[in-house]
Amino acid sequence: MTVATTAWRVFGARASVGPVPETVGSPVIDLPRLSATPDEAVLRIRGVGRFHVRYGRHVHVDPVPGLPVSTLEAWLYGTVAGLVLVQRRRFALHASTVRIGDRLVAIAGPSGAGKSTTVGLLARRGHAIVADEVTALAPRSHPAGGATRVMARGSGRSLRLWRAAAARLGLDEDHGVEIRDGKRAYALAGTPPTGRLGLVVALRVDPGEPGFRPVRLRGVDAVRALLADTYRPMLRVLRPEPHLRWAAAIAAAVPVVRLARPAHGWTGEEVAAAVERAVG
Repeated sequence: MTVATTAWRVFGARASVGPVPETVGSPVIDLPRLSATPDEAVLRIRGVGRFHVRYGRHVHVDPVPGLPVSTLEAWLYGTVAGLVLVQRRRFALHASTVRIGDRLVAIAGPSGAGKSTTVGLLARRGHAIVADEVTALAPRSHPAGGATRVMARGSGRSLRLWRAAAARLGLDEDHGVEIRDGKRAYALAGTPPTGRLGLVVALRVDPGEPGFRPVRLRGVDAVRALLADTYRPMLRVLRPEPHLRWAAAIAAAVPVVRLARPAHGWTGEEVAAAVERAVG
């Protein structure tokens, strides 16, 4: 399999190798890496190539020569996926998602909070991984006026871990593929499932936190947590009103729990056990 001969599906958009412009006209976001309007974007990554996303349906990739497919997919199922969703007026959490019992639980938080490690440990405790890093959430109103359902779907089928985290999970480094800066992707079996979300856990690092007590967030606090944990939050300027409505709809339909861990003296098993308790 080579980059030139591969086609991908990214949240419904078809992605393939093709011509990519240098920029877009009249960009709302105009940065060295990204030029974007609400309907079109060009993403430029040194050492990887350029990506052109249009109307949330078409993605063209101009990769650097010899680029491994795994490295390209790390961007397709990451930032490019975020652009596809924004153009479709949909959004995602920066979250890894796992099925615990009959509930899908999105574990959201900033980089370094321990999301991927936590779902890896939960998988070792018998819970299935649904998504890693990017979890798209789609509120769906009941046609008969019942409660809103929130459907969750992942981007790609790999667990992305730093070398130290993979070692803690007992994963053989040779079974992962290098994606960038020492991070490796470990393949997950099957196709990305879709299911009803039952809980959002907002994972935080708090130096003053002595334990792992889940705290239920309500109203504005829940909305703020979802806004903070939106995947690629800088993209919200492209669709500010739909993004705010999305966060409010999620907060109204799904419980949001804040789970703080200490900065030091903690273990991943303690976090995984705390997530199980939050579900209960």
